[in-house]
Amino acid sequence: MYFIDGKWVRLPDYFDARTPNEKFLKIYDSLNKITDLHKQESYFKQEMAIYKSLKNDSEKVKEWLAKNEYLGAEKYFMFSLENDGGINVDRKDFKYTIQFKETFDSIYWDLLEELELERLN
Repeated sequence: MYFIDGKWVRLPDYFDARTPNEKFLKIYDSLNKITDLHKQESYFKQEMAIYKSLKNDSEKVKEWLAKNEYLGAEKYFMFSLENDGGINVDRKDFKYTIQFKETFDSIYWDLLEELELERLN
């Protein structure tokens, strides 16, 4: 516990952060990462609606995968709501990100293997 601005504050424990300022910076960095990931939530909502309208057309699905390859296979490749900042994230806030990632992964990697490709683009 730390007495900051007249109030007792408990910051998450970090073995490598000894001062309140270092802990604050760790929390800030974690929140920044979470915020950056959440920026695509409305895009993923839109893309899931598009996917649902074309999921029975294999050629259109390939185009959809190619369009979203960077996000699905690179930027969100290791997407996880687990973080080292001690920040609890409500999965409902990332509903469409999770749906997108599950859908993308369930199709994309098998398709690459089937086509013997490293990437679609």
